[in-house]
Amino acid sequence: MEMKIPYGKVATREEAYEAVRSVITPELMAKFKVNPDFSYSENESIAAKGKGFEFELKFLEDGVEVHLQLGLLFKAFKQQVLTGIEKQINKVI
Repeated sequence: MEMKIPYGKVATREEAYEAVRSVITPELMAKFKVNPDFSYSENESIAAKGKGFEFELKFLEDGVEVHLQLGLLFKAFKQQVLTGIEKQINKVI
């Protein structure tokens, strides 16, 4: 786990899942010139895998766990990527 983001604006895992799914989208990722494959596990997780990176958001009872793996070319940007993910999620949960 890279970080855990507690719920603030939502009360349940289901609400958080729906809110985050509306902002972490293929269209958002396209802005960063990456084209990941997304997979969704209803109310439990959102995962994306692309060339050189992989992330998963796990929805728990009290917050979202962020798991991030970056390839060698992206490792230097890990903190920036985590900060960006955190900002997007905090806007809605």
